Amino acid sequence: MQDGVDGADSAELRRRLEAALEDNAALRAENALLRAEHTRLKRARASLLESGPATVPVEGESVPPRLSGDSADGGLAPVDTTSSAAEKIALFRALFAGREDVYAARWVSTTHGRSGWSPAEERPFDKTKDPDSRVFWPMTEQVLYGHLSGAESGRGDGHVGIYPLLTDHSCRLLVCDFDSKDGSEPFRVMGGDVV
Repeated sequence: MQDGVDGADSAELRRRLEAALEDNAALRAENALLRAEHTRLKRARASLLESGPATVPVEGESVPPRLSGDSADGGLAPVDTTSSAAEKIALFRALFAGREDVYAARWVSTTHGRSGWSPAEERPFDKTKDPDSRVFWPMTEQVLYGHLSGAESGRGDGHVGIYPLLTDHSCRLLVCDFDSKDGSEPFRVMGGDVV
């Protein structure tokens, strides 16, 4: 026996150490990939916001997202600073897909200071209008451009939201709200189930 460890225990410790080192190397590689993806997404977000008003698409004009053969990026072609605002908006719409016939608009009460979200429509706080006559505003490229550029649109302050549950009761994205102190526990529990 050497330093209180016999040969069998030493071999088991060596096996565990090698397994831990392999796991560590795999996690380091995954971390490097995630950091690269984070950098790519930050650049994509910045390029979405760089286009000026001169390249805003005309109302009703739509550019479908370009598809590539690379399944690693979900089939979407890359968008960069040279891409038009319409192409950037098309990418945004493909990634954050929701209902096209209505969007959520942010409001702030001038009398009470409260804020919230409600469907975008003409005279949203008119209590005298018939509920069946409500006409909702559709999500358009102009609305998204105002949201992404931070420009006020005349229909509010530019902050908009999507309704991710589509009319056929399907959904194309997942949104999670982790309310624990640091958010790590629900994410750890859920992390193995989501991909």
